[in-house]
Amino acid sequence: MSHARDVFASPVTRYLLRRGLSLVVILAMLVAVAFLLVHLTPGDPARRIGGIEADAEQVEAIRARLGLTAPLHEQFLDYVRGLLTLDWGTSFVKGEPASDLLLSRFRATAQLAGTAIALTLVVSILGGLLMAALTRGGRRPRLEISFSALTGGAAALPSFLAGTFLAYLLAVRLQWLPVAGAEQGALSMVLPVLAISLAPTAILIRVVRLEALNAFDQEFVEVAESRGVSTPVICLRHVLPHTLTSALTIGGLTFGMLLGSTVVVENVFDWPGLGPTLVESVSKHDYPVIQGAILLLGASVIVVNALVDAGLVLIDRRSVVGAL
Repeated sequence: MSHARDVFASPVTRYLLRRGLSLVVILAMLVAVAFLLVHLTPGDPARRIGGIEADAEQVEAIRARLGLTAPLHEQFLDYVRGLLTLDWGTSFVKGEPASDLLLSRFRATAQLAGTAIALTLVVSILGGLLMAALTRGGRRPRLEISFSALTGGAAALPSFLAGTFLAYLLAVRLQWLPVAGAEQGALSMVLPVLAISLAPTAILIRVVRLEALNAFDQEFVEVAESRGVSTPVICLRHVLPHTLTSALTIGGLTFGMLLGSTVVVENVFDWPGLGPTLVESVSKHDYPVIQGAILLLGASVIVVNALVDAGLVLIDRRSVVGAL
């Protein structure tokens, strides 16, 4: 009994419990926002399905068939009950379960986003450490200026413009890669992954470099250098751990931007993910599909940020003290 009290008295446990509770609250708010956003947006799916030739009586019959004639609060309660039983509704347009339609597309989106995240982390951490080692102490000022200019420009470049430019250069002009589609497997992923990861990498690599520069000024680095430890070993053994907290924090914050870029870039490269499905469902007022897509994307961002917070606690438990 005392052991259980000790566990719940632990600052880490209390912090994780609070984060878990806030996660549930945020997900509940996301459900409400997704429902209201869709139902309060101008447009009538019944009129869209019936077409211009349908009269008022036919449109009303379609609305009744779709379950849109009940008061809004009753529709919301039905929607929540459906979510609790894993029933996301049926697509107004395609007549198939929205969950089946979305989950099949979400796998393709997760494939792109996951690859882009891995590329962003690897390039940002290694590139940031390298740039810090090369430019520390005011060395190579021209390299530092070029680095700042390139990363600043890349961070401000919208993903669809980056995708368009990369497609023109690498697919149209040089013909190294396929322009669009997913028929060529991993090769088809190269262009969209580059377009998606460009801006997050530019942001994160600057953060890693700044944190690494701060680490290079610490006494433990000077001691290691005085003992003849090589720069690569110092970077990996002493500087890298110093940068992980900030890298994870900023990485979690930029994940939402990366996932949003994935949805946009999928339309540029005709990738069979959530992007084209979401655009089509919005244009046709397909409520169940729109709501499901919003929930999938929003929940992904929320869960990833919660995992990042948990990871930060495991890396440095002292960070819990300031959060309680």
